[in-house]
Amino acid sequence: MNVAQRREWREYVYGCTGLTLAQRVILLALADFSDWPIGTNARPGVERLAEMCGACERSVKEALRRGRDLKLIHQTARANPKRHLAAVYRLVPAPVSRCTPMHVESDSG
Repeated sequence: MNVAQRREWREYVYGCTGLTLAQRVILLALADFSDWPIGTNARPGVERLAEMCGACERSVKEALRRGRDLKLIHQTARANPKRHLAAVYRLVPAPVSRCTPMHVESDSG
């Protein structure tokens, strides 16, 4: 992922009607923990994201699941609670198509 792709990812998440507002905030917060600009190595942990976003841990887990389902993030390593290690995520470049429909007006009249 490069700088332009990261910007496109953020714009995609902002406008994605397939996500609730809380899920958008949580995924955007996750992105703040990833390496710049490549979007890898995000490991804030569910508890930290919940605290940061003012959400419950269940909402964070649902947002991460939804982000994986929509192919916006990919989990690269599992959490290991015994070793106090959070799961690791990377941002996946946004799809070419937009999440929200765009109205295009024609010039013919």
